[in-house]
Amino acid sequence: MSEFKLIAVDVSINFVDLISKDVEKLAGKEKEVIVIFPNVRPLRFIEKNLSLASLLNVRLFSMGDFVRETVINFSEPPPEIQDEIDRLIFILNILKKNRDLYTKLGNDDSLVFPWVKRLSSLFSEIDTQLIDSVKDFEYFDNTVKQAKILLENLNSLYNDYRHQVENKNLSFGGDLYKRCVEIFENGKVEKEFSAKVFILAGFSYLTNSEKRIINYLKDNFETYLYFQADTENRLHRIGEKNFDAYGVYRKWFSGREWDKKPELRKGFEFEPEIKFYESYDVHSQVRQVVKALKDLSESEKVNDLNNPKKIGIILPDSKTLFPLLFYISNIYDSELPKNITMGFPLSKTGFGDFLNRLFKTLVDIERNGGKKVYVPVFLKLIKSEIMAFFNLKAKNEYFDLLFNFLIENNIVFLDFDKTDEQFEGERDLGDFAIKIYKNLLKPFLEADSFESLHRAFENLYSLLDKDSLKNSGYVYDAIVLDYFLTSVVARLNSLKEENLKGINFNQRLFYSVINTLSKSVSVPFEGNPLKGIQIMGMLESRSLSFDYLFVLDVNEGILPDTEKIDPLMPESLKFELGLSSFKDRERLIKYNFFRLIDSSKNVYLFYQSGQTTLEKKTRSRFIEQLILEKEFEKGIDLSDEIIKAKMPLYSLNLNKNKKDNSLPCEFKEGIEKDKWMQDKIEGFFREGKGISATFIDNFLQCPYMFYLHRIAGIEEKASLEESQRADKVGTLIHHLLEKGFEKHKGEYLTEKLISNIRKKVLDEAVNFIDRGQFKYFDFHGVEDVFKYLKNLESVKKEILKKVVEFRLSKLFEFFIHQVKQDERLQLIDVEKEIEVEGFEFEGRKVRFYGKIDRVEKINGDTIRIVDYKTGRYAKVPSKKKLSELMADDLDDSVLCVEYLKNSINSIQLPFYIYLYSKKENVEDVSKIKSCLYLLGESNFKDIEKEFDFNGVPSFGRLEYFENILKLIFDRMLNSKFIVATPGDSCKFCNYKHFCLFSK
Repeated sequence: MSEFKLIAVDVSINFVDLISKDVEKLAGKEKEVIVIFPNVRPLRFIEKNLSLASLLNVRLFSMGDFVRETVINFSEPPPEIQDEIDRLIFILNILKKNRDLYTKLGNDDSLVFPWVKRLSSLFSEIDTQLIDSVKDFEYFDNTVKQAKILLENLNSLYNDYRHQVENKNLSFGGDLYKRCVEIFENGKVEKEFSAKVFILAGFSYLTNSEKRIINYLKDNFETYLYFQADTENRLHRIGEKNFDAYGVYRKWFSGREWDKKPELRKGFEFEPEIKFYESYDVHSQVRQVVKALKDLSESEKVNDLNNPKKIGIILPDSKTLFPLLFYISNIYDSELPKNITMGFPLSKTGFGDFLNRLFKTLVDIERNGGKKVYVPVFLKLIKSEIMAFFNLKAKNEYFDLLFNFLIENNIVFLDFDKTDEQFEGERDLGDFAIKIYKNLLKPFLEADSFESLHRAFENLYSLLDKDSLKNSGYVYDAIVLDYFLTSVVARLNSLKEENLKGINFNQRLFYSVINTLSKSVSVPFEGNPLKGIQIMGMLESRSLSFDYLFVLDVNEGILPDTEKIDPLMPESLKFELGLSSFKDRERLIKYNFFRLIDSSKNVYLFYQSGQTTLEKKTRSRFIEQLILEKEFEKGIDLSDEIIKAKMPLYSLNLNKNKKDNSLPCEFKEGIEKDKWMQDKIEGFFREGKGISATFIDNFLQCPYMFYLHRIAGIEEKASLEESQRADKVGTLIHHLLEKGFEKHKGEYLTEKLISNIRKKVLDEAVNFIDRGQFKYFDFHGVEDVFKYLKNLESVKKEILKKVVEFRLSKLFEFFIHQVKQDERLQLIDVEKEIEVEGFEFEGRKVRFYGKIDRVEKINGDTIRIVDYKTGRYAKVPSKKKLSELMADDLDDSVLCVEYLKNSINSIQLPFYIYLYSKKENVEDVSKIKSCLYLLGESNFKDIEKEFDFNGVPSFGRLEYFENILKLIFDRMLNSKFIVATPGDSCKFCNYKHFCLFSK
C-alpha cells in the first residue's frame, strides 16, 4: 500500500512557503518530486524558494501541463493536439456533414460558426467530467431555435465527435484529461512513476477526471495532498453563526472525500487589518489604489518593493488592468517594479475594438456589392484610435475632416467608385477615403481563404507605425497586436487544406471567426523573473499570500460574477448531464476570495458604488459579510470608516459676465465638464431621445444633481420602504384612475357618473390589494405593484390600503365639488401622450414629449390639463415672477441658474400648456390651464394647484416661453462648469449622502 497523506494547512501559514519547505525535505531523498498545482503562479514562487540542488530533483507542473505531458509521453502514437482554430474548424465540419442539421442551423458557415464555439466547449466539458454517454433533449419551447436543434441531436453529434477524435487521433482540452485517466487506469505509468513522489496542492473543487487522477496517484504512489483552510473554525463567525467560507472542504475534513481525515498544520491567532474603499467609477477606483500604493511604498513599512511576497494587486475584472497601469505610470515619478501575471481578453483591448469595427465595415461593404459602405458603420471605423497609426500618407486631421464632411453633407452611403461626385470641391478628402479603401480594406475584401486573410493581416501590420504606437501611450496595445499576429493570425496560414474543403469563405465568416477568437483568446502577461509588485487575476492568485493585499472591483456581478446565461446548455440541463454548475463555481470563488483575505496581513478592498447609464454598481456580498462581522465584533457602525473617493471640484465665479448685479448669483463651486459629459448632454438633444418637463426641472432644481442623475447615472438614495411604498401607491392610483375613466372619454361628467366610477375604483383598489386581482380592470401596468404586495406584511398591506382608499376618496370628493362648480365638464382624454417636434436650438432639432394624466374641457371652451401627484407638496410657477422673466430682455447676460430657478420654480405646468397648444394647434393659450392634483392633501379644497398664462403679457406668450427654454438649454449645453445650487431643498435631496454642497 502506497503512502498517502492528506494535509490541511491553516490560513495563517504561508501555504507556498510551507510546501516549499516540505518539497526541499523530500528532494533530498532518492525519488524525484513531482509538484502539481491547479495553476502556474504558485510554482514560480516555489521555484524561487528552492535551492539549486533541490531543483535538480524536482519537477513543477500545473495540472493541465501534467496531463498534457502524460498523454504525449504514454500514448502510442501521441495524439495531434489541436489549437483553438483547428478545433473550431473540426467541429464546423462535423456539423456540415449532417446536411439536414446544418440547413436548419442557417445553411451558412458564418451563421453556424457562433454555435461551433459553444458546442466545442460543451464537448470538452463532457470529456473532462468523464461522462460516458449523453442523450438528446426535448428542450424548452422558449429557447432559441438553433439551441433546440442542437440539443435534440446532442447524442448523435457527440458520438460523431468522439468517433472522429479517436479515428484521427486528435485531442484538445477535456479529451486530454479523458486520455490521461485511461492511461493511468490501464497501468501504463506504473513503472515510470514508481520512483516518484507526488505533491498536489491548492485543489478544491475537482472535476471527475481530476479526482480520478488524484485517486490513482494516492493509491499507487507516495502522494501528499495539501489544502488550505481555517483549521480552527474560528473565522467568519457572528456569534454561533458561521458563514462557511471554507465549506468547499467539508467532506475533506470529515474524511468522506479521501477515506481519511487530514493531518492538521495548525497556525496562530492573527487577523488581517482590512480597509474598505468606495469609488464612483473605475478611474476614481484606480486613483485610490495608486494613492494608497504610493503612500505605502514611500513609508517605512515596505523596505523592499522587489520582494514578490510583499504587495499583491488582484484584479477580478481584467478590464481594470489598463487603467491601473496608466495611472501607475502617470503618478509614479520612477519606474515601479511590477510583475503582471494575468490574461487580458483581446476583445477588450483597443486593438480588439478596432478589429470589431474593421470587420463590421468589411461585412457591410460586401453586403452592398463590394464598393459601397453605410456611412455610420464607416464613421465608427475611422474614429477608432488605432486608425491614426496607419501610414496612409495623409495628415491625421484628415480623419476628423472626413468624419465631419460625411455628416455635414448627409451622405448615407459612401461609394468608393463615385468619390468624384460625392466629394466635389474636397478632392483631398475623396482621395483619402480611396486610400483607406485600397490600402486597408481592399486586401481583406479580396480574401477568399484563410491564407489570403493571413496576407491581409500582414498588409495591415506593415501599414502600422509601430514606434509611434508604442511612444504614444499605446505600449500594451502594441503588445496585444504582436500577440494576436503571432499566436492567432499565424495559425490561419498553417491549417490543413483537407480540413478547409467546402468552407464558404466570405467576410461574414471571417468576422465570425475573428470575433470568436478575440473573445476566447487572452493576451498572457506571464511575469518572469519573479520580482516586484504582483498584479494578477483572481485565478492566478490561488494559493498565494501577501503582506499587503489590494483587491479591486469587489462588486456584485464580479465577485462573485453573475450567472452567465448559456443559450445552449442552461443550468438545469447541466445538472441533468452531470456537468459542473454555476453554484459549484460560486462556492469556489467564495473560497478563493476568503482564503486570500485571511492569509494576508494587510488588506485593501476596493469597490464601486452608484448607478451608471448601463448598470448599478453594488458592493459585493463578500464585503457586506466582512463589514457585518467587523461591526458585530467591535459593536460600531463602520460606515464612517469607509474611505470614499471624492469627485474633483473647481471654482467658478458666476458673476463674471453678469450685467444685472441684483440677480442672486454668488460664488459657487462646480465640476468642469469633460468631453464625455458634454457628449452625454448633447446626446439628449442630438439622438432624438426627447426632452421632458422632468428633465428640465432636474436641471433647474440643481445642475449638480442633474449631473449625478442624468449624466453620471448614479441612482438616487432613498429610504427603501418609504420609496417603494410611494412609488407603488402612485402607480396603483394612476392605474385605477386611468381604467376608471377611460371608457368615459368624450362624455360629460355628472355627479352620478363620478359616484359610480368612485365605487368601482375603490372596490377594485380593495380587490387588488387584498386578493391581487381586478374584477373589471386590466392587470397590465401594475405587475410590479402585484409583486411588491405579494411579499408585503399584512399590517403594512392594511396601512397601504387605507392610504389608497383615503387619497382616492378625497380626490373623488374633489371631482364632485368640481362638477357642482363648473356648468359643463367634459372628459377629453386620459393618459394622453404628446410629442412635439419643430423646436430648434442652435441648429439642433429638439423633440419634446410628455404624458398628461387627464384632459378636460370646461364649459365648451377652456381646456384643463391635469397631472396627479400622490404627495402633498409640489412646485408651481409664480405668475408674477414668470411674467417678470418673460418681460425681461433675455440675453446671455443672464448666466445664473439660480435666477432661472427662482423665477420659474418648476417648468412642468407651463410646459404642458405649451405642448398641448402646439400639438392641438390652439392659438389662444389663455383658454388652457394646467393643474396639479395633490392626492396627499387631507382637505379636498387644497388638492388643486393651478397655473395659466392669464396675467402674463398676452403678446407672443409662446414665443417668450420658447425663449425661456432656449435660455435654459444654453445654460445646460454651453456652460463650462456643472454647478450646484444649494439651499433649503438640499435636506430633501436623494444625493445628499455624498454631496459636498449640502454639508
